[in-house]
Amino acid sequence: MPEPLIIGNTLMEVESCTSTNDLLRETIEKSFQAEGFVLFASHQTAGRGQIGTKWHSHPGESLTFSLWLKPKFLHPSRQFLLNMAISNALIEFMKQHISRISQIKWPNDLYIGNQKSGGILIENFLTQHQISGSIVGIGINLNQTAFPPELPNPVSWKQVTGMSFQPKAVLTQLFSYLNTWYLLLRTGAEQRIKEYYMQHLLGYNCWKYFEDKTEKFEGIIQGVDTAGRLIVAKKSGETCVYQLKEIQFVFEDN
Repeated sequence: MPEPLIIGNTLMEVESCTSTNDLLRETIEKSFQAEGFVLFASHQTAGRGQIGTKWHSHPGESLTFSLWLKPKFLHPSRQFLLNMAISNALIEFMKQHISRISQIKWPNDLYIGNQKSGGILIENFLTQHQISGSIVGIGINLNQTAFPPELPNPVSWKQVTGMSFQPKAVLTQLFSYLNTWYLLLRTGAEQRIKEYYMQHLLGYNCWKYFEDKTEKFEGIIQGVDTAGRLIVAKKSGETCVYQLKEIQFVFEDN
C-alpha cells in the first residue's frame, strides 16, 4: 500500500500576499491546520529569504508556497536534518525537469550550474526537547526572465530549458517528492538523507573560491556538522567551521 499523503493533504490558494510564510503563520494561529497543510500564492509582494534577505518574484512567474509540518520526532539539536530532507526533495525533483546540473548551495539555495534558481526558508517553533512545528517556505524561479540588477546570479527554469511552466502544476507534482523525503526523515533514514545532500552539495570535495570576513581563499567543503555548520578546509591547511552568512562562494565566471 502507498504511504498516505502528508504534505499537500490540504491546499489553500491566494492570489497575492506579502509572504507565504507570514500568512501561513497567521493562518495556523487563527485555526487548527493539520500537518501537511500548504499555502500557495500566485504572487508574493514581500517574500523573505535567510536573515532579512528578500525574495523577488513577478506575478504568476514563480512558484511560491509554504507548508506546515510537525516534526516532533526531531530533537532541536538535529533540526538541520529537516533542511536536508526538504532540499533533497527539491533537487531530486529538479533533476527530472532540468538537464543541467542541479545542486544545493549550502545551506538551502537551489542552484542550476552557478546560478540560483530557488531557495528554502524554514522557521522552526522550538521547545526544550522537540520541534513543535515548522513553517517551510519554498520559492522557485520558473518563468521569470527579468530580475532586479542587484541580484548577483539568478536564473529561471524557462531561461535554462526554453519552456514555460505552470506553477500550480509544478507544485502538484512536487508533493510526492516532498512526502517521500519527509517520510524518510520520520522513519529515521538519517544516513541516506545526509548522503544524498552531500552528493548534491555545491563545492563538496572539490576546490572552489570562497570569501569569509578575513579573506578570499581557495577551499574545499568537507561536510556539514550536526548543527548545520559548513566545514571548509583552506588550501593553507586550516580547517574552519562557518555559520550562516559567515562565508560566501566566489564564482569566477559570473
